[in-house]
Amino acid sequence: MATILAAAKIPQINISAASNTQFTCATCFPIGTGSIGYPAGVMNAIKARHGKSVYIVGVALTGLTQITSTYAVKAAQAAGLSIAGTQLEPPALPDWSPVAAQIAASGAPYVWTFLLGSDGISLIKSLEAIGYKGKITVISAYTAFELQELGSAANGQVLSWSANPPLSAAHQLPGVGKFVEQLAKEQASGDSDAQQANIDLISGPNWAAVWAFAGVAKKLKSVTAATVLAALKVQKAPLNMQDFVAGGWTPGAPSGAPFPLQKAGPLTGYPLVLQNDAWSLSGPAQNIKSVLTAMLGS
Repeated sequence: MATILAAAKIPQINISAASNTQFTCATCFPIGTGSIGYPAGVMNAIKARHGKSVYIVGVALTGLTQITSTYAVKAAQAAGLSIAGTQLEPPALPDWSPVAAQIAASGAPYVWTFLLGSDGISLIKSLEAIGYKGKITVISAYTAFELQELGSAANGQVLSWSANPPLSAAHQLPGVGKFVEQLAKEQASGDSDAQQANIDLISGPNWAAVWAFAGVAKKLKSVTAATVLAALKVQKAPLNMQDFVAGGWTPGAPSGAPFPLQKAGPLTGYPLVLQNDAWSLSGPAQNIKSVLTAMLGS
């Protein structure tokens, strides 16, 4: 889709960039670093906790998950962490307990995995079943129902990192509180989809992206694809992202291959911890630019 919209010269404010295409296309303006930023953010969070080593587990698929596992190794090295082991397994593995046993045997105090859904839940529960005491870091794209399925045993042990804060930060970040307030009004008006149980970590940035677009468009005499694209390209001051992107977001200009980093916002994110079956902030916003640039070699 990014290629099609770019050919039509239609500007794209993306929640995150999942590929080099979305970083380098002339009409793409990603707010976050997406799957490339995840391993850098997680490894930076481990380093901030004074972690020394990490065991990396991924899925043996071509494409996103395998690439992300490769970047996780680079990110760990860039953050100064030693790698206790790496493992790629097929999706829908019927028994994750042997993998859990290998992780425990390595003595690694941290595990990082990009496993999603039932695979991730199975690995976490297998680690809990054998009494693994280390911290388990995962992608934050688990649904509210999946977080509940992990159960209270995972609270405090399962960590993550996200370019975006969770709704539980409403009392800490005014913009998040504003989003939650608007959700409540929407639900009260009869929209049952607006209940917080249905809202994931990308819902807030989607809402904030509308504010960012409006911040550009309201200054234009005429709002067209061409005028908005031109305005985004010359935007100098940070646009208000209502706390969902720390420090605001400046679309900027490409900085070169392979990933024009300043195009992806200020390269910050939030360390998370699972508490009461939901993500909570475990520290202030972190800047991952040093790890990300070292990871990418640019």
